[in-house]
Amino acid sequence: MMKIITFLKSNSVVESIKGFDHQKVRSRLMIIICGRKKRWFSSDKQSNIVDSPLGEVSIPEILFHDLIFKNWSLWEKKTAIVCGLTNRKYSYRKLKVNSKSLGSAFQNIFHLAKGDCVAIVLPNCPEYPILVLASSMTGVVPTMVNPLYTTGKKCIFSEQNNLKMIDINVQRYISSDEIQKQFADCSAKLIITDHINYSKCQDVCERLGRELPIIVLRTIRDAVLPEGGIDLMELFESKNTGDFQPAVINMDDVTILPYSSGTTGHPKGVILTHRTLVSNLVQISHPETLLYKPTTWFHQDTLLGILPMFHIYGLMIATFYALKEGCRLIVLPRFNPRLYVQNMASKRVNILYVVPPIIKLLSHKAVAKKYLSRLEFVINAAAPMNLPTAYKFLEKAPHVTLAQGYGMTEASPALAHTSNKRMQKLGAIGIPIASTKFKISSLETGEALPQGKEGELCAWGPQIMKGYLNRPEETQSTFDKDGWLKTGDIAYYDEDGDFFIVDRLKNLIKVKGFQVAPAELEEAILENPKIKDVAVIGIKHKEHGEVPRAFVVVKEGEKVTTEEVEQMISKRMSSYKHLKGGVRFIDDMPRNAAGKIVRKDLQDKD
Repeated sequence: MMKIITFLKSNSVVESIKGFDHQKVRSRLMIIICGRKKRWFSSDKQSNIVDSPLGEVSIPEILFHDLIFKNWSLWEKKTAIVCGLTNRKYSYRKLKVNSKSLGSAFQNIFHLAKGDCVAIVLPNCPEYPILVLASSMTGVVPTMVNPLYTTGKKCIFSEQNNLKMIDINVQRYISSDEIQKQFADCSAKLIITDHINYSKCQDVCERLGRELPIIVLRTIRDAVLPEGGIDLMELFESKNTGDFQPAVINMDDVTILPYSSGTTGHPKGVILTHRTLVSNLVQISHPETLLYKPTTWFHQDTLLGILPMFHIYGLMIATFYALKEGCRLIVLPRFNPRLYVQNMASKRVNILYVVPPIIKLLSHKAVAKKYLSRLEFVINAAAPMNLPTAYKFLEKAPHVTLAQGYGMTEASPALAHTSNKRMQKLGAIGIPIASTKFKISSLETGEALPQGKEGELCAWGPQIMKGYLNRPEETQSTFDKDGWLKTGDIAYYDEDGDFFIVDRLKNLIKVKGFQVAPAELEEAILENPKIKDVAVIGIKHKEHGEVPRAFVVVKEGEKVTTEEVEQMISKRMSSYKHLKGGVRFIDDMPRNAAGKIVRKDLQDKD
């Protein structure tokens, strides 16, 4: 569940941050200190339902890929997407041609039928949108798998304030166990991966007892095609894939299947349809939330995309929203600070979609102001934005507009965003986007609460998911009795209709924007027969935002070491799920009368 949030409630925070020219940067952060006297939003006082002040937008009956392709003929010769590492690139025309070629291969070589699932295990690359578009055109459903890995290097800031690469021993994030769970859950019929992760995907197939075809993208020129792998580039260029026949698809058919932990529990497949995706793209294209300038012969916005495409924010907002508008997208397969900053300058980037650690990087004195000179918009997402860091960034780049929003995988993903036509209050997540309604539900009664009262934020709109794959009970629990999506966040709205997030109802831990479900880690740790009870909570971390910490109760007469517990996670799961917050051994687990763990008491034990 993607979250794009800011936690501060008090406007006095602005004045408490010293060392900044507040008048200079305040307008660029879209902040207003004084409240408005006139109510500008629509709210039914009896029902306490808040309508979007942007009103309703007409959602066209058009399939996802057709919406993306709609205006491409106007800029077909322009560059659509470029790899910032290898300079591999595609024009808009080539992107569409290759999508049709791969669609033909899906139909005529792999004999995939409408509704069959394809697993994409790839880092960011220029070919990623081709895979999704080819799937959409043929009725095949892509599910995106986290393939993150490192090359054994990490960026640090040296004492001389220069970006420096040093060798460190870092294991790859990807885990065969996690891939296996997702493959099995969605019944994947085909795998698309790179030469680096091929062996892991092959290993998963053997574990599942299934022989699946594996298409391989060689992301570097001299990479060897693994034995048994099918070359993706050959499928693009082959004339033996047969004629492409568009599938018979309707608006409510599944288009993509991203995985989310939801408000609780293990990762689940989120069913997003042509209707939900098209709705969200149209909603955020409203004039008050549209950031892009029209693409013409003389102008093309350029974005730098580091947000992972396996994540809904990186895929839909930072990729397809940009391609729909004719932008040039620069992508990087993994985050390398030096390469990121260099691409900003060399590729003349003017729009960034970021997460807070990137804002912190750009604020550092090691990044010269000249690298930020062409930036116009920076949109923060996926985790809370640290306001002192934001001010530091805007003091350095006062010409940049720093925007904020809110969304989640289950909403395709956007729900709220700051308006580019008016000022926003400090700490607000923005207004409901067009054709979206919000309400604040009482945690005790479920009734919709009036302005100023805190409760769970619930949302209604055409972009809301169809449900979770094969999880009817969890789908039902994610919606209230009236069909509203429960976000799991505690919020309130003020007299002007600005929404504020003040806490999280759910137990999910956010590590660098990635979601970690405590239940998944707890289940793994309890496989140790010497452990009686365990609870995992998130603790604050300077660099990562939050990290998991395990509280363990050992069975009487047994001995368990910290290393044993840590290895239960580190040997099987992605690195961002590792117990970087450590392990604490306790005598008894605090539980309430209903038997539920009182996690607040564990926080107090810290």
